[in-house]
Amino acid sequence: MYNFTAWFISIFACCFEASTFPNPAKGILFVNSNSTVSKLTVINLAGNQLLVLEGRNQMDFTSLSPDVYMVDTMSKSGIETRKLVVEKYFTHLILF
Repeated sequence: MYNFTAWFISIFACCFEASTFPNPAKGILFVNSNSTVSKLTVINLAGNQLLVLEGRNQMDFTSLSPDVYMVDTMSKSGIETRKLVVEKYFTHLILF
């Protein structure tokens, strides 16, 4: 028997590609995609949405604790989910 749903999902998924960098992240995360990004969503491993940004291709992670998160990148072409590691962010203070 032919599985139309699986075929449709695989064709749909191939049309949208997004890359996130740097990974591991310490501050700002950038998204590069073949389509305009409509929404970025950060989800922790417990499934809670922590950050949602619309119409941007970068995200500030300095407010998040060091941990592993999932980043959903959405566009009108599709959605892609990637694992992201957030490391400790240090600000450098120079005293003279």
